[in-house]
Amino acid sequence: MRRLQRDQKIFVFPQVTNEKTKKILDACGDVTMLRNMQINGEVSSVDLVSVFAQRCNKIGRKFNLITEEYYNEALDEARAKDLQTARAIKEKKIQELGSLHGIPISIKDHVKSLIFLSIIDRGEKSYFYCWLFFNG
Repeated sequence: MRRLQRDQKIFVFPQVTNEKTKKILDACGDVTMLRNMQINGEVSSVDLVSVFAQRCNKIGRKFNLITEEYYNEALDEARAKDLQTARAIKEKKIQELGSLHGIPISIKDHVKSLIFLSIIDRGEKSYFYCWLFFNG
């Protein structure tokens, strides 16, 4: 029943050009590149969420990978992040925002685990590490 209810939901995602979509997908996995694209005004957080949410919606439903869909909430959060980023750029305080500011992530929570996250700042490049320890 829950899957049926989920599959009946219709989401309307903001349109992203094919050029931007390709650029985002080509940079997928490189958080530094995605963040720099945001700072340079090439893409927005809304663009990122829209591209990834559309893929998640299509593929996740097809293979039953997603149990909870919070795309509208993610888009609302992305809009807020875009405003914060624009303000920080205007005030020349972009470095005060975190390295992952406005970068969408999805975490699968079906496995009991302990997750330790750390960000190592190396001047112009920041590295994001995630250690996952299975717990049971």
